[in-house]
Amino acid sequence: MPDGSGTELGKRGKEGEITHRPGRDLTFSAPKSVSIAALVGSDERIVGAHDRAVQATLAWVEKNAVWTRMQDPETGRMVRVGDQKAVVATFRHDTSRNLDPQLHTHSVLANMVQGADGKWRTMANEALYERQKLIGAIYRNELAAGLTKLGYDIEKTHADGRFELAGVSREVIEAFSNFR
Repeated sequence: MPDGSGTELGKRGKEGEITHRPGRDLTFSAPKSVSIAALVGSDERIVGAHDRAVQATLAWVEKNAVWTRMQDPETGRMVRVGDQKAVVATFRHDTSRNLDPQLHTHSVLANMVQGADGKWRTMANEALYERQKLIGAIYRNELAAGLTKLGYDIEKTHADGRFELAGVSREVIEAFSNFR
């Protein structure tokens, strides 16, 4: 635990052992044309826009999808409770597994949340899974807004909000996409 208490979170098994998932990885990946402009074209402003989009999305996640399970003192039933503070570590990468330019950030949500009462508990998964597509859409919307402020034009490519930068041809995107 972050409080130094030595307390372990998790579910107790039949033998008293604790099983614990250490966390979840939310990965936010920029469209290929954005990666090309940022990493090949060396526009650091784009990396900043990506970082701000990730941070804004994680703030939304913490407010709307970070839950825990706890016992309702009135009914004694286990309930899902929001208003929890998350522990998140972000790791920005600039290549894909195939070493293509790919601006993306792994956001590891530790399986521990802190409630308004100051107590640490494990995180419930349901809200994250239920809102998975929405979380991706929020990131893309934040990124598109940030890129537009920088003067880039956006071309929507899919109904779900995926996009590319206007003026980056399909041939260029494919040249920087190594599909092995």
